[in-house]
Amino acid sequence: MLTAKTIESLYKTYRRRPESVYDLNFAPLFERLTPDHGIEVTEDELLINSLSANSPFHAIPLEVIHQIVELEEEIAIVLHSSIIILNKADNKVNVHMKMMKPTFWEKLKYKVMSDER
Repeated sequence: MLTAKTIESLYKTYRRRPESVYDLNFAPLFERLTPDHGIEVTEDELLINSLSANSPFHAIPLEVIHQIVELEEEIAIVLHSSIIILNKADNKVNVHMKMMKPTFWEKLKYKVMSDER
């Protein structure tokens, strides 16, 4: 079971991309997942064929992947502000999207705009 603490730990541990795509851990995608996910790696993309071609997570550029992590029941593909969670037992896919905190300048802009009203 993937907990909020585990998700936060993944974001914290893999906050930066590796120096090369060759440093990514592709093995669990092919060794641990059922063939139902239809994982393919092309020259520059990771394709998850268990997702619709219309999904923004169907084709992921390799250069944006921070790491591929094997968990107890899932494989997590960690990106900057989202984690794609592939179930090992079937073709279920979940996505966790990290809420981005507003920057100082965004907070200031909102404050000024609300004061003008």
